[in-house]
Amino acid sequence: MPVTLRAAPRALLAWALPAALRVIPPVQVAILLVHAPAAVAAEPVPISLPAGEDAAAWADALALAGLRVGPPGAGPSVRVRPDGDAWLIEVRDRAGQDRRARVPRPTTPAAREELAFLAASLLRP
Repeated sequence: MPVTLRAAPRALLAWALPAALRVIPPVQVAILLVHAPAAVAAEPVPISLPAGEDAAAWADALALAGLRVGPPGAGPSVRVRPDGDAWLIEVRDRAGQDRRARVPRPTTPAAREELAFLAASLLRP
């Protein structure tokens, strides 16, 4: 049976789709085996917010960034405190290195999310 130009994409799809289904699951399993232990082992990092901040208003943004409201411990931590008309983010990463960033005081959910992701990025050496 001759393959026409119109039938070629169907023939290719009929061959490629089953082949992809045979190949993709092992690749996905390999990716999960490599990355899942790190994801499971990484607990949320504690962050202390300025006095008077509503922890519930921060919950979603912090969860997305891998942070949780709590006192700093011996490991990595984030402290946010007022600094004049702005806020100062003070981070101690897993290696014990300290980093700082000064940001405008967040007044919206989007601004809280930006602060949370900035803090999370400062945790990575």
